[in-house]
Amino acid sequence: MAISDRPEASDSPSSTDKVEDVNRKVGEFVRLVRVARGMSLKAVSEGTGLSTGYLSQIERGQSSASIKSLRALAHLLDVEIEDFFSDHGYGASLRSGLASRLADRVQVEIGGEGAVQEWVTPPSAGAGLDLSIIRLDPDAEADRPAQENQGVEAGFVLEGGLELRLGDQTYLLGTGDSFTFRSQQSHRIRNAGGRQAAIFWASHVSELPPPPEPPPPPEDPEHATRTEQPQKDTSDDQAMDN
Repeated sequence: MAISDRPEASDSPSSTDKVEDVNRKVGEFVRLVRVARGMSLKAVSEGTGLSTGYLSQIERGQSSASIKSLRALAHLLDVEIEDFFSDHGYGASLRSGLASRLADRVQVEIGGEGAVQEWVTPPSAGAGLDLSIIRLDPDAEADRPAQENQGVEAGFVLEGGLELRLGDQTYLLGTGDSFTFRSQQSHRIRNAGGRQAAIFWASHVSELPPPPEPPPPPEDPEHATRTEQPQKDTSDDQAMDN
């Protein structure tokens, strides 16, 4: 066959490209769900037995997750394995980052029985504004871990009564009351009334400040001694020699 008759290279993605696309898709979903659950990499590591380094590689799309790993992650994060790859439903709502339709709105348990968080906007994976509605059945409560990033939490009690604990302080809030505090504060919420409580919750996470510039390297003490030592005036010695 003549060189001119050789078939042209296909523009279709290679198998390697397809694998990388799947890895990115899975990693993005794992991170989004982890953030939506308010879990750190360490917490996921402890819950699945997977190392934090391996989990970090999965989230960045740098490593393929095994079926065994996906099963462990799905069980801990309370999702189905197909959600890692799906372009519809739960996966689509998290990945789109734009619109959250009522039919696809994500609901997760955030504590014991009777504590549910419904995401009004798709939860962001980093800096951004997240809006949700938290519903607590009577006596239901949930611990909310401190966030690693700097940010602000705020809420408005839509209905019912809420007990908000911040450190050693406890606040009793009713319908129409609101609150705000720093995201670095761990806190607990509890339904303090006899009917379901609903709280409109807003979380804003800002970008982490850039790391400080490293200090200049210390000066060589021997070099400093040499440079700081005054030079001897040899003019008198030269005069005596003459």
